[in-house]
Amino acid sequence: MLVVDDDPVSLLVSQHILRTGNYDVVTAVDAEAAMAILRADAHGITAIVSDYHMPGASGLDLLEILTADGEIEHQPPFVLLTGVGEADELNDKRAELVSGYLTKPVQSNELLAIVAELEKQNATDRAQRVNCDTTTL
Repeated sequence: MLVVDDDPVSLLVSQHILRTGNYDVVTAVDAEAAMAILRADAHGITAIVSDYHMPGASGLDLLEILTADGEIEHQPPFVLLTGVGEADELNDKRAELVSGYLTKPVQSNELLAIVAELEKQNATDRAQRVNCDTTTL
């Protein structure tokens, strides 16, 4: 699990919540650091939880960079954390690629629930890809 947030307090809160849910958590303070982590071990990242507003590249910018990056084959589910009212601003086409949204301040039960659901969907998708691969052999 990769958590990306430029605010150190928000980063620690999200990290703590996910660790209480027994998730292995890696953190990044911006899109550049997140991409370095993903390029090093994209398959080890089961989901990305990213803040929307960050200096430099926003959470949606990070998602766009990730999607366009030819080095990363596996694209984990992407949860975007927004401030109150910001989700309504997200009419950008890139927003369609987001797997889920949560409004800050994040409630622990909501974050754990959305991550659990995305991991379940991700596991089902992987199993279906494996079944397709073995039936073509």
